[in-house]
Amino acid sequence: MFHRLRNTIPSLNGGGGTGSFEECSLDGASKTPGRLTKAVIITRAIEHINEMEAENQRMRVRYKSAVEENERLKQTVVELEVRLSL
Repeated sequence: MFHRLRNTIPSLNGGGGTGSFEECSLDGASKTPGRLTKAVIITRAIEHINEMEAENQRMRVRYKSAVEENERLKQTVVELEVRLSL
């Protein structure tokens, strides 16, 4: 399970962030090269989940704004079509 978590989290799999493949205590001290503690993996997984939730919320706000703008534009088109048909 921890291997899957480590491979999924960008900061732990080399996909970004400051993570490295070293065993670290929560304060970042290296112990054994090549391994990460379960605590570090879980901590970084929680951080990653929080980042994804924040990004999801930002995207929801952007989506809602885009839908509202689309509705305004549709209304403008209808108004312009009415003017042109007069």
